[in-house]
Amino acid sequence: MRNWRGIHRIPIEVPKDSAWNTLRFDYRCIKDALDREGLVLTLGYGGAVFNIWLNVNKRPYLVNMDGFEWKRQKWPWYAKAWLKLNEQLAMRTATHLIADHPGIENYLKRFVSPDKVSMIAYGAEAPKKQPSLAHLKSFGLEPNRYFLIIARAEPENNLHTLLNAYCQTDQSVPLVVVGDYTKSEYAIRLRANACKSIIFTGGIYDSETIQALRYHALAYLHGHSVGGTNPSLIESMACANLILAHKNQFNQGVLEQSGLYFHDEPSCRRQLVAIQEQSKSSKLSALKQHAFERFQAHYQWPVILDAYKQLLEHTV
Repeated sequence: MRNWRGIHRIPIEVPKDSAWNTLRFDYRCIKDALDREGLVLTLGYGGAVFNIWLNVNKRPYLVNMDGFEWKRQKWPWYAKAWLKLNEQLAMRTATHLIADHPGIENYLKRFVSPDKVSMIAYGAEAPKKQPSLAHLKSFGLEPNRYFLIIARAEPENNLHTLLNAYCQTDQSVPLVVVGDYTKSEYAIRLRANACKSIIFTGGIYDSETIQALRYHALAYLHGHSVGGTNPSLIESMACANLILAHKNQFNQGVLEQSGLYFHDEPSCRRQLVAIQEQSKSSKLSALKQHAFERFQAHYQWPVILDAYKQLLEHTV
């Protein structure tokens, strides 16, 4: 479908998903953009080396800088060096930079003029109605009787900490882990060391099922530590989830006082036990309400899209 919600999409194909073909894709996108009129917005800086062509042709362009991709442990040293180089190229050559979190904004302003950086967060949509419980039945789940993780199997998402801490509890409430945990060495090790009450669902690509799992969870566990405003965290706030998050500047910047935090296995275990013991307490109910109110105030798509619209019009 080339036309979607008033947007004309241009398919650019590469043979298969790989690091090399990602670069080929970036190269072809920039080459295609040079043949068209208009402002260019690049999401991510992984192929910023190709954006230099835009400078040579005096084309204004903006880059959403995403997170600290070069910090991810999965990358070998040469991939980290490539990503760091491209991050610096994007900073120096782009007409304007977009940060999706104040922490990223402050980082960028260490290298470029503050006038060159705008902070625009990520957005999400709240459920229009309560998702059907039927989506839980295939996993043998009951509402408010399971913990939930939705994350890629990467060390910086602190999955080992979350799973190990959970396995040290009485496990009377199952832990549901959504994502493909079959490929990397790290993912395979997580599965091998997991206790029996952890349910690995595999990848789920049906939005209604994902929303139902979020909405009816006892708590959403968020271990991400690299990046800005994480989409999964915002989507959980939109479902008024109780959230237990890794304590770092990114998660704290989004949640502030509307969530619970952990920093290691013992603190995570204590929080998981407390959540089960106080599941119906007014304190936890207030945290859920506060998270939803923060979503409404800062992370709804109309607010985000209006900020992009104003920035793009100003840049032109």
